[in-house]
Formats: sequence, structure tokens, C-alpha cells
Amino acid sequence: MGSAEEAVVRRFYEEMNNDRKNEIHRLADGKIAETWQVWDTLGFLQQLGAVPAS
Repeated sequence: MGSAEEAVVRRFYEEMNNDRKNEIHRLADGKIAETWQVWDTLGFLQQLGAVPAS
């Protein structure tokens, strides 16, 4: 992978980890029993120009 590709992948993970996900936790006995994560991958790829915006 070239440096340009690495930069895109790095930016992807930084953006996704910052504000592009919602987490839902199920609690049992006062502890987190399960976690679901919902990612806005399409919106991010549209911002990169990799997918056309509709």
C-alpha cells in the first residue's frame, strides 16, 4: 500500500473513531453485556469522493 492509500485508510479510521458511529450498550447486572456499533460508512465515503452523493 502506497503512502496516499495509507493516508486515506488512516483518515478513515480516525474519522470513524471520532464521530461517525453510535454505540448501544445492553446492561446486565450493572455491567455492559453487549455492545452494538452503527457506522456511517456511506456518508464518510461520500465525503472522500469515493462514492457519489445522491
